[in-house]
Amino acid sequence: MTEKDQTYWDAVVAAVQRGDVDRFREVVMEFQDSMRFAVAFHVRGNANLIDEIVHRAFIRAYRALDRFELGKPLGPWLKQIARNEALKEVRTLCRQARLKSQFLQAAVAEARTDLEPPVDQLARLRQCIDNLQLHARKMVRMRYFDKMSFDAMAETLGRTAGALRVAMLGIRRSLKTCVEGNGGR
Repeated sequence: MTEKDQTYWDAVVAAVQRGDVDRFREVVMEFQDSMRFAVAFHVRGNANLIDEIVHRAFIRAYRALDRFELGKPLGPWLKQIARNEALKEVRTLCRQARLKSQFLQAAVAEARTDLEPPVDQLARLRQCIDNLQLHARKMVRMRYFDKMSFDAMAETLGRTAGALRVAMLGIRRSLKTCVEGNGGR
């Protein structure tokens, strides 16, 4: 800044300090681009967020202008306020990202827990399978433990795949009733 520039900005700041709010518009018009640049260094890629931070920085600067020491350069003081606001925003965004990550991890863990049947249900299911008739137990073993297709089961058991599907539907209903009911007794 030249000496004339310093004198000019001292006069503008003094006028704003005395209550001439309209003169602050000159400060905004002159320094908004350099403040955007100072903020953009910390908050990349989001023009709306940059403008919001610069706006907040100007509000902070206006409120603190009565403490500004005349004779000192105004630009660096404003840019430091803008940098501080940007860093505060970055800390807030990082904190929010950590919280979201923790929430998502907890939600995933909870969802996994909900997908796993309780141990007592597994025990009841085993008991219910043991109580099935021999041919039904064999079909459950082939389908769910040996992971055989209905076609492969049909070939082994000498029945049609369609008949096995219908039979398996009945077995599953029976197992569901057993597990939800008295545990196979």
